[in-house]
Amino acid sequence: MKIPEELPLFNEKVKKFAPPSRKNAPLKPTKIEKFDGSNADFKTWSTAMDLRFVKYPEDFSTLELRLTEIAEHCSGRAANWMNAIIIGNCEDLIDDYAEFIAQFIRTFQDAQYISRMQDQYMTRHVKGSVAIFATQFEEASNALGYLPNVMALQFLHQMQPEIRKALNCQPTLDRKDYEMVRKLGVEVDSNIYLERKGERTARSRTYCYELTCGLNYEAVKLQRSSQFRRGNGSKVAD
Repeated sequence: MKIPEELPLFNEKVKKFAPPSRKNAPLKPTKIEKFDGSNADFKTWSTAMDLRFVKYPEDFSTLELRLTEIAEHCSGRAANWMNAIIIGNCEDLIDDYAEFIAQFIRTFQDAQYISRMQDQYMTRHVKGSVAIFATQFEEASNALGYLPNVMALQFLHQMQPEIRKALNCQPTLDRKDYEMVRKLGVEVDSNIYLERKGERTARSRTYCYELTCGLNYEAVKLQRSSQFRRGNGSKVAD
């Protein structure tokens, strides 16, 4: 387990405000307003959280304690983002606090990053496998703080018409269950791919057969023509 000094802050400069000892820390932490995901409020909120962590290091000495404290001080889109990370079981963020902090900053401070994620979230599946598209879709969904029930409907809406039609015909499909929609989407995509691959193979075999027959026919014609010319030549010589 990491010691408090190794756990990163949103702004490392805040470390210089750490009290020399616990005795110097205020007895009661100051109230921190919940962060709703607004870009304008990020700096004020993150600085307040950092000050709390450096003033009370023993109370927030582990990754789990800090994640819990951050989650309890989030609302709106920021709370949805935290829930998406936890429910989505994003081990790379939950287990790596430095990566969590970096992703949190990108998500709520980098306007260009948010714009890219929104574009990625709204992009329709037009080519490539559903599995690869789902990975990109999940990345954008987590960054934007969308929960699985919202993700499922959007993911279904963005599928290619052929795949979406096949999914809507599934009697057991729960349109609010993202995991189910994703799984069935991948299965339908795989079946379509195998079916088309089989059709291409069949057409290729038919073409090869016709080509072979055509070449054989031309070879026979050429052979007969050659024999005919040789036959005519021998008659002229006689």
